[in-house]
Amino acid sequence: MVAKQKRPVLPQKPDTTMTKSELPDFKPRACFQEIQGPSVKGWMSASDLHLWLSSQPHPVAGYRLEDVLSAIRLRAGSLDIFPEDFIRMTTPNFRSGAYLKELAISRTFLPYLSYERPLKHEVAYRLCQLFLLELDFMSRLRFHQKRMRQVAISGINIVKFLDMEEGFCAGMGGLLSAMGVRHVLTQGVAGYTRPLEPMLCEALMKRINPTDAAFFPADHLGRLLDMPLPTATQYYTWADRMDRSPLTDSYLYRSASPTRLSFESYRETSPSGRIRPASPRAMSPRATSPRAMSPTLRGSRFLEPVSPMSPVTPLPDYLLPDSRPPRHSGSKDWDTWSPSPARRHYLSELSTQDPGLSFERSLADTYVSSPAAVRSYSPRPLSAGRGLSSAASPGASPSLGSPFPRRSLHFLDSHEQRALQQTLVVMARQAKLDWMVEDAKALLPSCCTVEEIFNELDLMRNGYITLRDIRRFMAGFGFTAKYASYTSLVSDLHLRRKIFHQHSVRGSLLLPESLDLRDIAMLCLPFNGEGCKAVMDCSNDAEAASVLYLLRKSEPCPTCGTRAQRDEDAAGCPTVTCPVCRTQFQCRHVEGDRPEVSYPLTSSAKHSLYRLLGTTLEAAEELDLDRRELATVLSQEICGLHDVFGAIGPGTDSFTQSDLRRCFAVQGVPLPPGEQWDLLWRRYAAPTSIGVNFLDFKGQLAPMF
Repeated sequence: MVAKQKRPVLPQKPDTTMTKSELPDFKPRACFQEIQGPSVKGWMSASDLHLWLSSQPHPVAGYRLEDVLSAIRLRAGSLDIFPEDFIRMTTPNFRSGAYLKELAISRTFLPYLSYERPLKHEVAYRLCQLFLLELDFMSRLRFHQKRMRQVAISGINIVKFLDMEEGFCAGMGGLLSAMGVRHVLTQGVAGYTRPLEPMLCEALMKRINPTDAAFFPADHLGRLLDMPLPTATQYYTWADRMDRSPLTDSYLYRSASPTRLSFESYRETSPSGRIRPASPRAMSPRATSPRAMSPTLRGSRFLEPVSPMSPVTPLPDYLLPDSRPPRHSGSKDWDTWSPSPARRHYLSELSTQDPGLSFERSLADTYVSSPAAVRSYSPRPLSAGRGLSSAASPGASPSLGSPFPRRSLHFLDSHEQRALQQTLVVMARQAKLDWMVEDAKALLPSCCTVEEIFNELDLMRNGYITLRDIRRFMAGFGFTAKYASYTSLVSDLHLRRKIFHQHSVRGSLLLPESLDLRDIAMLCLPFNGEGCKAVMDCSNDAEAASVLYLLRKSEPCPTCGTRAQRDEDAAGCPTVTCPVCRTQFQCRHVEGDRPEVSYPLTSSAKHSLYRLLGTTLEAAEELDLDRRELATVLSQEICGLHDVFGAIGPGTDSFTQSDLRRCFAVQGVPLPPGEQWDLLWRRYAAPTSIGVNFLDFKGQLAPMF
C-alpha cells in the first residue's frame, strides 16, 4: 500500500532552474534583494515573496498566501527564506548543472546601485515560472498527502518499505540508507508499482537527501509526506554540511528572523535517554543572542514544543497557536487585512474575466453578524488558559472538559462563544455559496441532459472526467482551472455523497481525483430535486444512467410511484394501468426500442455549463478556505469542533433543526433564508434523518487538506 501512494509524488524538473541560471542577467543576490523589498535584512518572509508574486503579470499572482507558506515550509523547513535557501531553490541541484550554479553565484552584484533594480523582464519571468511549478507541485502533493492519511499509512510502514533492502533504519543510529532507498525506487515492487525512471528517482533522492550522504535522517522526507517519521529528529541540522557560498560569508552575524527559532540551541533528551549536544551552528552568536532565544510562534510542524508530560511527546495541535501571518489583500499598496471570512473582499481570476461570475456581486450582502461575531481573533498565550492539567486525558476537550456538557448556551465562556459564532458564520457562508451554485444550475437549458454534459467533458470516452478534461473545456472561454480548486471540488462532491451513504469506492481503473457520472449529476441537477436523490441511490454509473433515462421518458404512478411509458401512440387514449397497484392514469410518453440519440451541446448550453463550472470551482475553493480559517480560529481559542457540536446540541449525540435555529438566534448571527436554510440542512443531514451526528458535522467543517 505504501508503494502505491509513493508513486504519484513527483518532484519538479530541473529544466527551469538550469535555463534560468544560463541567463547572464540572473544574479541570485539581486533577485533576493528585489523580492524582499526595500527593507535591508538577511532573510525573506513569505509575505515578501507573496507580495512580489502578486505584483507580477503572470498566472502565479493568483495564488494565496497559504500556498506560498506551504511551498516555503516544504523547501526551507521554516516560514522564512535565507540566502542559502534561496540559492538552493533557484539554482540547479544536480551534478550535471553544478557549473551553472557556480556561474550564477560568481556573478558580481552591487546591492545599492539603482541601475541594478528592478529585475530584468526575462529574469522575473523565469522566477515566476519556477515558483509556479513549486506552487503547483505543492497543490498536487497536498492531495496525495491527504490520500495517504485516509488509507491509514503510518510512518513506520514507510520507513520499513523504503529501507527494506538494507534493513530497518540500517542499524546506523536511526538513519536511512541512501543505497537501500534508491534500490527500492529503481527496482519497484512486483505486483504493486513499476520502477521509477532514473531522472525521477534522482530528483526525489535530491529532495529527501540534499547532501547525498550514505545515511541520512528522514526530516526532508517527513516534510514531503506531511507526517512524522520515526527517523526524523528535531536536533539534526544540515547547516554544517551544506556547501558554503559567497552569500554565507556573514552567516553567523546576519539578522535573525522573528519566526525562526533555533531549536538546535537547546539540549533535548533523546528517546533513548541520552543527551544530544547542540550542533556547531546552534552555538553561533546568532543562536545564543537574546533575540534568537525569545519565544516565537512555531515555524514548522516538525519543530514543535514538547509536552510537559514527556520530553518526546509533542503538544496537540489545538494547544499551539497558528504561525501564519494574517492574510492580506495581495497588493503592496494595501495594508488592510482580512480577519474573518465574512469581511474578505478580493478580485478573483474568474471575476475579472466575466462580470457575471463575480462573487463580489452576490457576496456583498453576506451575513455580517454583530461585532462580536466578526471581530478579529488574536491568539492568546497558554498561560491565559483555564489551567489545563498535564495529567488530563489527551482525548478530552480542553475547553469544556466533558464530551457533551449539559449546560445552556448562555453560560458559555467568551472563548467558546467566539468559536461558536465563527462556526455559525462559516455555516451561513456555506448556505450562501450553495445557493449561488443552485442559481447557476438553473441557467442550464432544460433540454440539456446529464449524459450530454458528461459526453461533452469526457472527450476521450474514458468513462470519467479529470482535471485535463475540465481545463480543455474551460480554455475555450479563456479560463484556467486551478488544481487546488479542482481537488476542492472533488472532495466537496465526495463529502456530499457520504450524506447519501455513498463513500465513492473507487475501482482499479478510476483515479481518486476523477469525476464519474453520479458526480456530474450532482453537479448539474438541483440538489433538492428528485433526480439528484434518485441518482444518489444508485450503486454504479450504469444504474444511474438507467434512472436518469426513466425520469425523462416515463410517468410515475400517482399511487405507488412506479414509472411507466408507452411503446406506441394510443390514438387519443393515453390512459394506462399500473402493473403494481392497478391504478389507471394518463401516460403521454411514447418511446420505441431505438436507442436514445445524444446530440452535442449548443453554444448557449456550453456557455451556461462554463458559468456553472466556474461558479462551482470558485465556490469549492471558498469553502475550503473558510474551513482553514475556522480551524485557525478554533486553535487560537483552544476549542475544537467537538466543543462547538456540544454547544449546539447540549447533552445529546446529535442536533436537530430546532437546536441549530436556537443557536443562531442566541448568538445573534442572522439566520439564512428559507431556500438557503434547506440547502444548509441537506448538506449536513441525510435525506431520511432528522438530526446531524458529529461525524457528518466534522466532515463538513474540518479542512480537507
